[in-house]
Amino acid sequence: MSSERSNCDETGALLIAYAPATRAYSQAVTELTRAVGAISSADYEMLKRKAVEAREFSEQCRQRLLEHVQKHYC
Repeated sequence: MSSERSNCDETGALLIAYAPATRAYSQAVTELTRAVGAISSADYEMLKRKAVEAREFSEQCRQRLLEHVQKHYC
């Protein structure tokens, strides 16, 4: 592996952004799962929206990382 490939600051930054995005998604899904049957429909829908938004943001972070890696081979 070349030093250029292993020292890509952009890849590092994208990974740093992706990690908390995936954690937030996981936490949102956990909250939603725990709440099933224990909260009102309105609260469930709010948690569901939160999980969907977290998934979308996580996917955007993942996509930016993949596109960078494919473009720059790092």
